[in-house]
Amino acid sequence: MERAHDGTDSRRAGAVEVLLLLGFAAAWAARFVVPGVRATDGAWPVPLDDVYIHFDFARAIADGHPGAWIAGQGYSSGETAPLYALVLGVGQFFGFRDHLAAPFAAGVAALAFVSTLRSIGALVAPAPRWALALFGALFVGVGWLGWVWWSGMEVALFGALVARGVLATQRARDGVLPPGARRGALAARAGLWLAACVLVRPEAAVIAPFFAVVAGRGAKDRSGLALAARVVTPPALVTVGVALVNRAFTGSFMSAGAELKLVTQNPYLTDVGRAREVVSALLHLEWKLAAELGALGGVLAALAAAAVIAPRRRGVAVACLGAAAAYALLTSVNGAARFQNFRYYAPAAVLVLVACSIGAGALARVRGVGPVAALLVLAGAASGYRASAPEAAHFARSAGEIEHMQVEMGRWLYFNTTEADVLLVGDAGAIPYVSTRRAVDALGLGGYHGVPFARAAPHGEAAMLELVERLPAERRPTTLVLFPGWFPETTSRFGAKERLALTVADPVMVGGPRKVAYAADFGPLKGAAGRPAAIAGGPALGPLVFELDVADVVSEAESNYVHPAPFGGFTRVEVREGTFDGGRVVPEGRSESFDLRAPAAGWLVARVGDGGELRVDGAPLATTAPEPGRYRYGWARVAGGDRRVTVVAARGGYVSYHYWLFASD
Repeated sequence: MERAHDGTDSRRAGAVEVLLLLGFAAAWAARFVVPGVRATDGAWPVPLDDVYIHFDFARAIADGHPGAWIAGQGYSSGETAPLYALVLGVGQFFGFRDHLAAPFAAGVAALAFVSTLRSIGALVAPAPRWALALFGALFVGVGWLGWVWWSGMEVALFGALVARGVLATQRARDGVLPPGARRGALAARAGLWLAACVLVRPEAAVIAPFFAVVAGRGAKDRSGLALAARVVTPPALVTVGVALVNRAFTGSFMSAGAELKLVTQNPYLTDVGRAREVVSALLHLEWKLAAELGALGGVLAALAAAAVIAPRRRGVAVACLGAAAAYALLTSVNGAARFQNFRYYAPAAVLVLVACSIGAGALARVRGVGPVAALLVLAGAASGYRASAPEAAHFARSAGEIEHMQVEMGRWLYFNTTEADVLLVGDAGAIPYVSTRRAVDALGLGGYHGVPFARAAPHGEAAMLELVERLPAERRPTTLVLFPGWFPETTSRFGAKERLALTVADPVMVGGPRKVAYAADFGPLKGAAGRPAAIAGGPALGPLVFELDVADVVSEAESNYVHPAPFGGFTRVEVREGTFDGGRVVPEGRSESFDLRAPAAGWLVARVGDGGELRVDGAPLATTAPEPGRYRYGWARVAGGDRRVTVVAARGGYVSYHYWLFASD
């Protein structure tokens, strides 16, 4: 057959292959979407509120505000998949927004599935064309992966990109004569695909070195280190670039998600506690998969072994498995990893399935063994598919909860608030997306004019409220839309009136059984107006020269404040004398310290809770007597000059709220 004819036949075969794979994707999607549509009463099912976070960022891109959670609120580092938001943003620009955003995301997932399998097919070539059915069956057989793939999250795009990266790595290893620039260009292409993976999941930075080693070992007459550098440099540059952008716009190299969720950022965990959280997340994942995969788990293990043994693709197979392990380990540092149906681990599962597909392709090429292996793979996949029925039911139930609580609340707010209103939300997804209102995310995943809510969130409600107090009155929330169980102090003290309450019985995905919209009353957040003008029985106070607002993470950072975590430093919300102040618990025998900037001698005044004897740099602190409904104040004379001040709970614990330095009157 002539080359032109071969090309025509190849294109025709490729088109047929794409159509068949799209049918495969539609059947896989229907497994989850059809029961989901029933649960949502006809709406496209979205089982995670976080999907709507992507939609929020995508809408901002489409409206000309890239990097913003909500247009006009400034840059946010809460979007850890900016490339996925860009893809969705293109769809929103062309009209796939509002109720069409989720079907568009499903279309992206379907195309990603086709791309992933075609990349795997090219990777294992030459192999029988029917082997593609085996690879597809492996993906479909893992019900948990299907849950995440069709959820609207970014894992489908990640799968397509990482499969291209693996293919490019293998081609760089194989090389094309003449060598020289061609092999280097192939390695650079692999690096670009892996860099795109980092823009979809930041944890993907750890997988690049595994594939860099594979490319380097195929260097032959070129420098292995040079080829490896071409693979690993683009992902490294993207990682550093994102960190620098975050630093420039937020003051922190870390993303908002990392500041909020990493166990390393939890101030109340010991190192042992952090290690326990990581191990616990991995064990929970293992128990989940062992229970769900059943016979398919054994098939996957056998295929992974075959991939490692088979000589032609052994390098990339080992790289996929090693990268999956590293990815899963890094993911386990995320304190939320074992929630939301373990969706953070799905990219590692994709890498494992690519390796298993390599093993399946190797067996398919062995005469006499291929058909038998194919039957075993299909039997295992069928077993996994049958066992995935609970995942489909869980998908539907989760989507129903999101629709009937989060989306419904957003619709109500759209019709019952104005564009001048500002929402305080604890979930940064569906409620602001559907309501189209400005919003403050109490957990910080959504940005709000550069205020570091993500940094405050691990410290509790008091730290969050201290930042709300910093906001100008016109930017403060007018409506609280919160789970009372998550924010008991905020809702009970500052929720003036319930406007709407939605409930879900025995929730599996939303954060609580009851979501309430309240009219907000932040009158007690007085800021500077809540400062004491005089202290009964205390010294005369001159002009203010220094202030430390305890539990305000911005003020604490300015004074290098150190609280007694992990066995103290817990934050407290307090309203006395009609004035709010957040504080921290200092247990007996523990201390807090800060840098005091004293341009001249004056009086250091402390606002503290009832009980406890305090010592400032070893000297007793004189205090007012406790009175119901009033703060207790202490004072001490300090000399001029900058110094480190340590306050100790000498007898009994206390709550520390505020420190001021007033010049002598």
